Amino acid sequence: MIDDVDARGGEEALGKAGDLHPSPDAAWFSQTAGGVIATNRSSQATGDARGGPSYQSTAGLAHHWPVRGAFSRRPATIADRDFLWTLRRDAFREGAEPLFGWNDEQRRVEADAEFGAIPVEILERDGRPVGYICVLHREDHDFLEEIALAANTRNCGLGRKLVGEVMKRAGARGVPLRLSVLVNNPARRLYDRLGFRVTTLVHPRVAMEWS
Repeated sequence: MIDDVDARGGEEALGKAGDLHPSPDAAWFSQTAGGVIATNRSSQATGDARGGPSYQSTAGLAHHWPVRGAFSRRPATIADRDFLWTLRRDAFREGAEPLFGWNDEQRRVEADAEFGAIPVEILERDGRPVGYICVLHREDHDFLEEIALAANTRNCGLGRKLVGEVMKRAGARGVPLRLSVLVNNPARRLYDRLGFRVTTLVHPRVAMEWS
């Protein structure tokens, strides 16, 4: 994990990838999301010199649209690295920079290494990426490693829905769900509302657990 870039996002900040295997329960999110969230584009896809999409941050966009169409999850691939990096930067830079500083070049190297080392799923709406999530399954607990949503999909219930599903699966396994957030991450309010309790507080991190 990145010690200084929180994983661990929530409804406001819901801001690493490896053997990218499809999640057996990914189908839960393939249905129409009803009124759960507003749609958005965290990044606009544009052509790059390699012929594939590149992503430009649209974190400043404030408008939301009612949900239309279906959301789905799929395993991330190397082709998603630009999207993953752009969204991580948009979601976590504001909170991490005051505590640790921020160098884009260094952070990009770290992000590519981390997204290549743990399982990440891409959240899509109508075939376009709008977020990502990574959950690690340990023998005695699950760990919500990282979750990030595009700017226009925050504060609309999608983060709560995603975390709730992770909680449900941990409960079905009979294990607690753990996570870690930076002390200044507004996502902590979501976790408090969902029933997570603080287990340790070692500045600048708060470890939390739900069971």
